[in-house]
Amino acid sequence: MKTSQFYTGLVADLYDEFVSYRAPVEFYANLIRQAGEPALELGCGTGHPLLDLVEAGLNVHGLDSSRDMLARCEARARARGLRISVYEQEMQDFTLPTRYHTIFLAGASFMLLSDDRDAERTLQRIFHHLEPGGQAIIPLYIPPRSPEAENATDQWQIRERVRPSDGATLRVCERFHYDSARQLRVSILRYEVIQDGAIVQEVERAWVLRWYSQRQFHHLLHEAGFTSLRVLGEDGKPAPTDAPAFVFIALRPPVSA
Repeated sequence: MKTSQFYTGLVADLYDEFVSYRAPVEFYANLIRQAGEPALELGCGTGHPLLDLVEAGLNVHGLDSSRDMLARCEARARARGLRISVYEQEMQDFTLPTRYHTIFLAGASFMLLSDDRDAERTLQRIFHHLEPGGQAIIPLYIPPRSPEAENATDQWQIRERVRPSDGATLRVCERFHYDSARQLRVSILRYEVIQDGAIVQEVERAWVLRWYSQRQFHHLLHEAGFTSLRVLGEDGKPAPTDAPAFVFIALRPPVSA
């Protein structure tokens, strides 16, 4: 299932209630200030950290494949008095009129590209849209090494919230396993809204993440033309080679004199 199809309807409605990761705004702000503007966030979703970066005075655009997610981002921007530029396109095919000094993802959205060709095409599109000397910032993680690994029993894991506006119970159920041979985390997610003990809304969808070792992703970036690769943790320090999570900083080579 494409991300544009996954993040729709009830999934988009409940996204911010259950999102488990929030990108460190200052980490990205510092990298953007170092490499320059304008910047582009791929997979900007409902607006974190895009809106905080714009509010901080940075020239950052957003791109996402889901119209429902972008609608929520735009509504939040209006509520905060912010003017934003966002585009509804798939990462692997995006074509924009602007060239950027920084293109970044602020979470593991690159891993939603479970097809190797889609991953290669996305890196090519990022390279094409960067100014010479511009940087790409791509966070990744290796699920079997992360704290969640102990829950990979293919049994339902349940999270719930109570919605203050109407007292409804919001529930996300997930079960997942690892396909280690193909480096995939394969999930089924079920989203439910429960009122007076009855399920009034429900949707179930498949969700797949493709992970990479640092060595594998180095190779992909080199194949796309990037150089001067760095691998950091979100503390800004070099990430060890066996780190479960890491951020690639890759440069499009500057024009030779």
